[in-house]
Amino acid sequence: MVCPTTASSAERVSPDARSPLALRLVRLSKRYPAGDLALSDVSLSVPPGQVLGLIGPSGAGKSTLIRCINRLVEPTSGQVFLGPARPGSPAPDEIELSALGRRGLRRARRRIGMIFQEFALVERLTVMENVLSGRLGYVPFWRSWLRRFPPADIANAYRLLDRVGLAEHADKRADALSGGQRQRVGITRALAQEPDLLLVDEPTASLDPKTSRQIMRLLREVCAEANRADDTGRGSGPGSGRGLAAIVNIHDVALAQQFMMRIVGLRAGRIVYDGPPDGLSPEVLTQIYGEEDWGSTTEDAGHSGGAPERHPAGATQHHPGPEPPTDQSMAGAL
Repeated sequence: MVCPTTASSAERVSPDARSPLALRLVRLSKRYPAGDLALSDVSLSVPPGQVLGLIGPSGAGKSTLIRCINRLVEPTSGQVFLGPARPGSPAPDEIELSALGRRGLRRARRRIGMIFQEFALVERLTVMENVLSGRLGYVPFWRSWLRRFPPADIANAYRLLDRVGLAEHADKRADALSGGQRQRVGITRALAQEPDLLLVDEPTASLDPKTSRQIMRLLREVCAEANRADDTGRGSGPGSGRGLAAIVNIHDVALAQQFMMRIVGLRAGRIVYDGPPDGLSPEVLTQIYGEEDWGSTTEDAGHSGGAPERHPAGATQHHPGPEPPTDQSMAGAL
């Protein structure tokens, strides 16, 4: 499944302006200065609108892969292509993130929302101020310094906070929120960027089981809503019609099976599984994680309820996957 050698500069792949993909990774590798090989020849394609789960043991390279995409960690070799932006944008063609200079990378990162395990909020700022920080890449320095954001950005931030059930908390300081509420602020801040791609690093690691399910459901729903065009005309929120894709690093296999549309399993920096959630048999989980009694894990996922029949998945196709189970009370539950 994974190519056995690393791409050299002479073998570099050219951008494809016709590509419908949200993201392409071509033989991506990362070796740290101490000599540890974190990623080895990882090639991956993600279509618009797909919510992909990364699973694997600790040290498998999941967080490194996410950080190599937006170059918070510089890859040692290989290529990262960000797909075409929405129609009418200044960057309609696929661009190679791995070849950009500092200024070009800053512009491209506006199209990539990052959601962190530890929320990465400014604790002394309000919820609204944290959400508006997602617009820093779009406004002049003086506006950000004086916290004078355009009225349209403020209106959009209120709309997104209302969507995630935090409108009444807009003026609270971030350090006054619960863990689940903080993660919702992190999601809202990422959506305020109007991204084409979400990178989500262990969003449920510090949350209780109920809150974890609510956060995963919210991620699935906002990505689905971003694929439905209406007359709002704004960004990656509900009704924006932009085909928002997401890559989620997640440790909980049962949550991944329930909420992800496609699963990629990493072991020792290599892809060892790429397919549908219901393909995670005990044998496949053993290949990813090693020997263990995986029967109860797959049974728990199979009896989680609320997930209709999953569609077949492949490495480069858009797999509809299960619709996230609905929860009408989710918005105000945290």
